[in-house]
Amino acid sequence: MKLVGIRKIYLSKTDEITTAIKDINLSFEEFGLTVIEGPSGSGKTTLLNIIGGYDEPTGGTIYYNNTERSRLTKTELVTIRRHDIGYYLSDYNLIEHLNLYDNIALSYKLKHEPVNQTEIDSILDKLDISHLKNRYPKELSTGERQRGALARLMVKKPALLLADEPTGALDEVNAKIVMDVFKALSKTSCIIMVTHDETLALDYADRIIRLSNGIVIEDKRFKETPKTVIFKSLNPTKEKFYYRPIELIKGSFSRLLKQSIKTVVVSVMLFLIITLGMVIRGFGNYNTNNAVYDTARKNQINAISITKRDSKNTPSNLKFEDIKTLSKRFGSNVLFKYEEIDLDMDDYRTNSIEETDQDLYHVSFTTSLSIDQMTKLGYDLISGVLPQKNDNSKEIVITKFMFDQLKKFGHSDIDTPITDYASILHKTVYLGDYYEIVGIIDTKLDSNLYKALDKPVTSSKEERIYQNTKTSYQNELIESFHLALFLYDGYLDDYLNEMDSVFMVTDNQFTIPFKDGKVIYIDSFTKYISGTKYYEYKLPYTLFDKDVRDQMELSAEEGLDREYHSHAFIHFYDVKDMFPPESTWLDYYSYLQSNEENSYEPTYNRAYFYRESLYSAVTGYLINNSIRPLIDNKELTYQTLLREVLMDSDTVYLNENMYDKMLKDLNTSVSGFYLIGNESKEAISFVNSNSNYGLDGHLLESIGLIDQKIINIKDISIYLIIGIIVLLTLMFLWHIKETLDSSIEDIAIYKSLGLYDFEQFVIFWILNAMTVLLSAILSLIATVIITTIINHVFSNEMPILYKLISVNYLESIVLIIFTLVIYFVMSYLMFTAKLKRNTTTLFREISNREV
Repeated sequence: MKLVGIRKIYLSKTDEITTAIKDINLSFEEFGLTVIEGPSGSGKTTLLNIIGGYDEPTGGTIYYNNTERSRLTKTELVTIRRHDIGYYLSDYNLIEHLNLYDNIALSYKLKHEPVNQTEIDSILDKLDISHLKNRYPKELSTGERQRGALARLMVKKPALLLADEPTGALDEVNAKIVMDVFKALSKTSCIIMVTHDETLALDYADRIIRLSNGIVIEDKRFKETPKTVIFKSLNPTKEKFYYRPIELIKGSFSRLLKQSIKTVVVSVMLFLIITLGMVIRGFGNYNTNNAVYDTARKNQINAISITKRDSKNTPSNLKFEDIKTLSKRFGSNVLFKYEEIDLDMDDYRTNSIEETDQDLYHVSFTTSLSIDQMTKLGYDLISGVLPQKNDNSKEIVITKFMFDQLKKFGHSDIDTPITDYASILHKTVYLGDYYEIVGIIDTKLDSNLYKALDKPVTSSKEERIYQNTKTSYQNELIESFHLALFLYDGYLDDYLNEMDSVFMVTDNQFTIPFKDGKVIYIDSFTKYISGTKYYEYKLPYTLFDKDVRDQMELSAEEGLDREYHSHAFIHFYDVKDMFPPESTWLDYYSYLQSNEENSYEPTYNRAYFYRESLYSAVTGYLINNSIRPLIDNKELTYQTLLREVLMDSDTVYLNENMYDKMLKDLNTSVSGFYLIGNESKEAISFVNSNSNYGLDGHLLESIGLIDQKIINIKDISIYLIIGIIVLLTLMFLWHIKETLDSSIEDIAIYKSLGLYDFEQFVIFWILNAMTVLLSAILSLIATVIITTIINHVFSNEMPILYKLISVNYLESIVLIIFTLVIYFVMSYLMFTAKLKRNTTTLFREISNREV
């Protein structure tokens, strides 16, 4: 190794020029111990750092193996430093988060060699520090630290060893140990040492170079060695990262245990800020639908009620097509709520009833039920059987709560005392129609939730609790299954089939029969123009050609059966008393088919039905051939068709497409539905993706009592989150600065050991990101605890524990990852700024801080 014309000039902030060394021309042999002496400020350390490549000269040329160092790449220089150059400092030799053994093992890992434990133990024994190998640097004395650094150098066996005042802070015993090791190493390595101790220099040096004011004033050799220093690592390829992940994690935890007070304070503040942010985000994420579902799951309620909403967000009944779509999507996991039974049972009570109990003597809805569905709901059949389809009677199952109400208040159709389950089975009650009670289901009403209703009210708080409990109690009973009646499994299919053939008649409606006896009923309108008017007003048939008239006559003949079918179905109950007791409307239908006259209703004879059928034939022709093209061309809307064509109290034929469209648009008596079992978790996504549906039920009603308090906080959460982000950014900057300041020694040592810049950054980031990660994980745990407490506070005066604020774990994980990414970017920018300073500057910064 040769130095030719080396000089170093520093420019101060005030543009003052200082010449540290000038015109240095030296060469160094392959082995031997060279001592550089001189007074303070003579340029000794500057020269040493330039030789090792830790500082660059202002001028001159340095040759490594006869190659100009300036021509070497940064990768080549770092690799030479890693393999062939050792740097020995007076105090800052060991990595703080590694114990003594791991510090020494670095020499093997940096060169990707297996750790030779036998060699390490032997060297530790020679230096009398084997008993200290598991201790960390801060647990060692200055002399012990120095001997540990010597052990690492003895393992590394560098071609060039640089030492700056190696004995300056040591007592005589430790100084001798260091110099003896140096002397031994100098037999195979070139050692260049800076010292003020002339005695040591004379006792150990093979060569002494004296500097004064940056100039070599003496170069005295005591032994000649002809060869120059040989670096074996010239022209290397970039090497792989030397640290294994487990070592980084282990080191990170060691570092956590050795944090400075400032860093600990920053970490605690990060924990508090992240926790606050997650809690506020919990309020920001609040959604009434999610609160209903989460509360249902928390209280083991496995049925979520959903209703359809119109444009004004008011509940509306499902249409025929809605039921088919929902049945296809959810199968047996959907229970529809039918409102075909007289809901007000108070009309049938026989015992007195308090006004406050009237809402509880009530039928909330009816639904069909299978054994599988009952199991999914968690209900038990405690008496009787589930209802079956029965042509002789309509079977229903009641709930245990309804049984208790019947037992308490009686029923006008049950003339025997209701004392136990058996006393009510197979009793027939009238609820808009006659139903036979065949079973009793326990819907598991938890009366313990409502014990507050039995306690005396002595304070305003107890009054609030009483009123909230009462409201929740009434909501649960009225809006859930406790007051429901259960019909046979398969009722829905029969109901849909009936919808597809005959619709119920109400006032001010008229029939529209279709093929195969299908009849539907549509509201009448006051304004109309229809084909029946042509026939009624004797309009000439010449409006239609002969083929059309023949088609109409044929249609009228074919339509007779439909007219009989429709009339018999509608009017049978008017003449039922004239038929044998077991007769049905089908008997009346058969009678009309086979008789010209009608002895039961003389007006409704064959001539009447033929006329009605002919009206329909004319109207059907007009719709299919005159009006339908206008609809197809969007000149008439469907509603306009109804207003302009259909006639009060008349029968109209529709083609199949128009019939299907009308059928889809017709409302049913189904007011809503429940998603049960596993599908209840789909309720939220279904409602969120279908704006015309919304959650319903007692949980929604009860949560509404405290909903607004959370929404008020939610409204300002975005501003709080922005503040949290700003505060978190400032905390990151402070944390990175503090960890950088506390890592200066490690950065300088790693750089002197020959680590690539990115290697150093990865080590720094992982070790310090563990602090952020640990803070974030602890924050997540704290957030779960805090949100649980918040839910308890909001539920304090309510009968059940509501889960209103919850932690979105996926979002929290994403937030933690995002936080680490931001921390990574900020750390990288600040760390690379620190690394731009050379090793000499870092050491100087350490020294200044220590002073």
